[in-house]
Amino acid sequence: MCNTTYIKLQNCISLVVQKTACSEMQKAGDEERRMALENDEVDVDGIPMCTVIADGQWSKRSYKSKYNALSGTATIIGKRTWKVLFVRIRNRYCVVCQRASNRNEKASEHECFLNWSEALLIVGPY
Repeated sequence: MCNTTYIKLQNCISLVVQKTACSEMQKAGDEERRMALENDEVDVDGIPMCTVIADGQWSKRSYKSKYNALSGTATIIGKRTWKVLFVRIRNRYCVVCQRASNRNEKASEHECFLNWSEALLIVGPY
């Protein structure tokens, strides 16, 4: 299989996987909400309170130097159902954009995975 065919198939499959994942996370969230309502776990405004487990990572590599990985992830799981409610991936690097930058060119049209920079970090009370 040639590279362009592989990329087209990969893009098609990744869209299906992404849509399915979003659909399943929506169903899991609805189920967590329903269970919270059944157990009368709501705040003063009647909004369901769902207990979740959250974790994220942005790894550090240390091969005789401090190095931040180019990607990080965050996940939220419902405590009652143990189903995934949220997944997000952040990338600090896109090979297509970087190659164009190195050549002082404009990047070709592509699906860019660069979606995080330190400039996007909002600092403040949570």
